[in-house]
Amino acid sequence: MVNRTAAVPFHKIESLLSPIALANVPWVYDFRVRAKIFTNMLKQKKAAEYGFAQQILFRVRRDYIFEDAFAVYRSFQVFDATRKFKIVFVFV
Repeated sequence: MVNRTAAVPFHKIESLLSPIALANVPWVYDFRVRAKIFTNMLKQKKAAEYGFAQQILFRVRRDYIFEDAFAVYRSFQVFDATRKFKIVFVFV
């Protein structure tokens, strides 16, 4: 597989791979190819989020850290744990 993808630009490598084989038996592909695919997926995810808030803000009181953090967590319909978190302690 490395020989087949050596001269091919990266954006065309994914079209050469079988998504079924990649999902079920990824070890049949070279590690470097899998690493490139994973890195590209992360770049695409980051680019898709570029126009939106990049981080999740947790405003918590020190005495009620769990309760306040859980309230923020429940406020999201779909919580994406891959986004950055920012924790702000509030004094009341």
